[in-house]
Amino acid sequence: MADALPTELFTWASLGTFTGLTGATVVVTNTAARAFDWSPRWLGLAIALVLCIGLAVANKSPLVDYLLALLNGCLVYLTAGGASAAGAVVVAPKPDGNLESLQKPRPNPFLRKWF
Repeated sequence: MADALPTELFTWASLGTFTGLTGATVVVTNTAARAFDWSPRWLGLAIALVLCIGLAVANKSPLVDYLLALLNGCLVYLTAGGASAAGAVVVAPKPDGNLESLQKPRPNPFLRKWF
């Protein structure tokens, strides 16, 4: 029997995972860029750090775990940036192994590169 479809998108439990933190960082950063035409390079890092440090606070982690939260924030930021950049263009492999964009740049795409 197939599993039931989820009734919630983000949950507190899903935000506590690497995938959830990365997804939330992509969503918030791209929403700020699209809705407010505001996309400073540091915004994704700030969001990732707030989420990871917030997770450490919510878990009542010992002080040393806050250093790991900073490192995890950097990892989440770079992963979210890669996901955003990968989703920003559609590419096709060329015979020489390089990738070629199949899409002309749009003036204000939702998935845009932040760095």
